[in-house]
Amino acid sequence: MSLATMGQDRRASASLSTDMQLKKKTAQGRTNAESFLHSSRGAVLPEFAVVIGPLLAAFFSLLQLTQIYVANIVLKNATLVACRAASVTQSAGDGFHNPDPNEAAYANVGYLVDAARASMTESDRARFQSITPVPTIDPVSGVVELRLEATFHCTIPLGSKVACGGDFIPLRATAVVPYHGVQYEL
Repeated sequence: MSLATMGQDRRASASLSTDMQLKKKTAQGRTNAESFLHSSRGAVLPEFAVVIGPLLAAFFSLLQLTQIYVANIVLKNATLVACRAASVTQSAGDGFHNPDPNEAAYANVGYLVDAARASMTESDRARFQSITPVPTIDPVSGVVELRLEATFHCTIPLGSKVACGGDFIPLRATAVVPYHGVQYEL
């Protein structure tokens, strides 16, 4: 027998054994094709597809919550800076340092917003859509209290919907400093 005929015999027996394997019954009485439908091989892909959505939602929500936490710290610092500015400066016609405490016409408190924004980095300033100061001064106790109400823009996809409930979330911070008297005029 030559080498060429030996190779042909091997190929023929290999294809014959493959055909026999396909038709062969398994121990449960199924063919290999039926067994393929009931096998657990490849089950990882559908499991991955089911798990990846909630896993990504949790990750992006955690990332968004981290940004909200940092924004809250930035807003607290900005409130303290603006409160300090309110305790030592006076803007003409602001109504804030009015000697009559009953007249609370806070007509021009824009300099408090400017002081708050000056303490932020440019990227932080871009994320806050609006900042509204709510100042109060108690001439009896000598305390200046400032509450800043800001609207923070949630930017993380999918995380903003879960963590913020939309695209914006309101943040508030309050600072209290002693009234130093008007030392500077704007």
